[in-house]
Amino acid sequence: MTTKPASTLLLLCVLAHPVGASIAGAGGQQSAVVTPDGSVWTWGANAHGQLGLPGPDGVEVPTAIGGLTGVSSVAVGDGFVLARRADGTLWSWGRNDLGQLGDGTTADRFSPAAIPGLSNVVHVAAGPAHAVAVLADGSVWTWGANDWGQLGDGSTAARPTPAVVTGVAGAVRGAAGLRHSAIVTSAGAVWAWGGNLDGEIGDGTTIAAPAPVQVRGLTDVTRLALGDGFSVAVRSDGSVLSWGLNGRGQLGNGAGPIGTAVPTALALAGVAEVVAGPDFVLALLGDGTVAAWGANDESQLGDGTQADRASPILVPGLSGIVALAAGEAHGLAISNTGEVWTWGRNSEGQLGDGTFDPRSTPIRIAEAGFNWRVGAPRFDLPEGTYEAVLDVLVTVATPGATIHYTLDGTEPTESSDVVVSGSTVQVDVSATLTARALKSGSPSSPITMAEYELKVPTPEANPPGR
Repeated sequence: MTTKPASTLLLLCVLAHPVGASIAGAGGQQSAVVTPDGSVWTWGANAHGQLGLPGPDGVEVPTAIGGLTGVSSVAVGDGFVLARRADGTLWSWGRNDLGQLGDGTTADRFSPAAIPGLSNVVHVAAGPAHAVAVLADGSVWTWGANDWGQLGDGSTAARPTPAVVTGVAGAVRGAAGLRHSAIVTSAGAVWAWGGNLDGEIGDGTTIAAPAPVQVRGLTDVTRLALGDGFSVAVRSDGSVLSWGLNGRGQLGNGAGPIGTAVPTALALAGVAEVVAGPDFVLALLGDGTVAAWGANDESQLGDGTQADRASPILVPGLSGIVALAAGEAHGLAISNTGEVWTWGRNSEGQLGDGTFDPRSTPIRIAEAGFNWRVGAPRFDLPEGTYEAVLDVLVTVATPGATIHYTLDGTEPTESSDVVVSGSTVQVDVSATLTARALKSGSPSSPITMAEYELKVPTPEANPPGR
């Protein structure tokens, strides 16, 4: 028997997920990843239980949800998560004030539970506060927020339990935005419903659609992503069309702030998948690279700037990518070897690197094989000039990690001094505090460094001159 290299085995495991399965998800301030063994790892904010972990404290490094196995894909909304298991059941947890968990209640939940009455689910999508599920028979089910008619039931009343959407059939994929929802049929057509203030329904009007309407002129569609007031579709030939709001360049057509109520082609080819945040888009290209466009005030496009982009640009440093996710203002990418990359806003630890520092370009938080890196050490005092001896509090988010440090700016090693997480390092002269966290069996953390300049006042003689 021939033994395959570990990298080949991992590639097969990654690709073992069902075609089109969303093995990564990002919501408002949290992230989630499905690993090849069917477990779910989450990190970021947890005020509503959206990490599936005891809360409400957040977690700044990826943490496995206990008791949840056999997961094939995830969809992440604003404070809640939906997980589709390989047996076709759908599980949910997190925020539930509008019934977005589909369990018939409006109570938040900190641990996963199956949604009653749903089986044979083949695809699920989450908007900020509602969900769209597609079943194996091609039917479409919705629940949660409905203030714009995004549930497609002709009303604007929120609903805490799933109900079938009438007027559509043969669905294979769903999508959910802020005010609207849509599905792709097996024939490649797109149907949409809900709010239409900016033409996001794509029927050439700005009139709300309380029931599904077919998007004008779209054929051969395979992928669909919805944001806040706009939509993006990918055809089988890799071409991309978009419609709706364009104030931040989220349509990617180079037309500045001018929107459109009908699908318009982008100058972009070879696209395999698209995901959308509120006002930006990430596109996976067939060669494994990633393009991005739209809002970029928090570096959610990952290009090292904070300049909005009205046309697609390549995200630097990414290759071999097979899955993407977009949160409120951060991005996530997974490679074909199981590396995980994140970038953008990090106010709640949603980047998973152990810090709250924003990142303008992608950082790697897992090495090949979904081998999560130890979280970077954090200092409670920013670098700068001080006029007193400092006691710098040093912490690390990864349980069981050991923090090694130096005060001369050199790279810490296993033989360097150790500080216990939650303890202080005294800086009594100008120094460069450098720290790295290590844990057996895990890749070491990134280095954290801060330059402290001390200008301690010299005591004056009293009386002067004596």
